[in-house]
Amino acid sequence: MARKIRLFFDDVSQYIVLRGINREHIFRDEEDFSFYKGLLEAVSGSLHVDIHAYCLLSKEIHFLATFTSKEALSRFMQSLSLKYISYFNKKYKRKGTLWEGRYKNALVEDMYLLQVMQYIELAPIREKVVEKLESYPYSSYFKNTQNLDDKILAKHDIYLFLGKDDKDRANIYRNRFLNFPINEKLSNYISESINKQYIIG
Repeated sequence: MARKIRLFFDDVSQYIVLRGINREHIFRDEEDFSFYKGLLEAVSGSLHVDIHAYCLLSKEIHFLATFTSKEALSRFMQSLSLKYISYFNKKYKRKGTLWEGRYKNALVEDMYLLQVMQYIELAPIREKVVEKLESYPYSSYFKNTQNLDDKILAKHDIYLFLGKDDKDRANIYRNRFLNFPINEKLSNYISESINKQYIIG
């Protein structure tokens, strides 16, 4: 079966998902989560990749990012994957790949960008990991809703347009969770789009 062609346009955000092979855990303890967050910060900084939202779950990774070129996307994903596999295999004395095939990606049109950010940050509740987002530390939720420090993130222009300063933007974005929750139809649409690698728009 031929590989699906990845659509790419410079400076158009991408929703990306990585899953563990055979749905196995890719993060087993707090050290694993912290190591991957460090990788996200370092690799995105060195390759000038803007990450706008992310969520690390025990069996999968979600993030929304903007790349300056298709080569930057390829180098970013390869660097992240190889460095984390090397760390994980050495720590747990295992061999082989960690990922369930190739990563999935979908272009995100601007009108859906905030909804996709919200969808990513809602993943711990959707996957029944926690009941409240405030109790899950491995996502961009705290930076985007409470303006707490997170060196991984770069604000998208659409997020910047929400308010006059970072505190104001965080309040407005947080109110989206309260006043404009993602309904089942929209959630299913985003899920289907990433799984089939369609454009979200």
